[in-house]
Amino acid sequence: MPHSGLAVTADLVVEREGVEALRVRGDGPLVELRIRNARQALKVVRDAGLTSGPRRRKLSRVASLLAREGLTVEVRVGAVAVARAGAGVRTGLIPRFAGLEHVEVELSGLAACLFAG
Repeated sequence: MPHSGLAVTADLVVEREGVEALRVRGDGPLVELRIRNARQALKVVRDAGLTSGPRRRKLSRVASLLAREGLTVEVRVGAVAVARAGAGVRTGLIPRFAGLEHVEVELSGLAACLFAG
């Protein structure tokens, strides 16, 4: 699929109540969104409203736009990759069931970060 050749250069820390909530780093076509631990990740998902249908549809549109532009966002909890969205992503059964396209969930990564706390 042709894309615009966009590249991202970013290094951003988002804090909430004086505590690092997430870190965003971009280098070329890959953007990494890193959340400190599973507890913080669940809080981010809940606070962003990603469990609601309308928000999931918006997320799917963003993932489709990322794919069209040749960009990928990788979500990590600690050092473990738990999800990807955008270019080069194969939508699995869980995201497809949730109505998401161009989103991949790493079940082994999710399990690892949940058991790690």
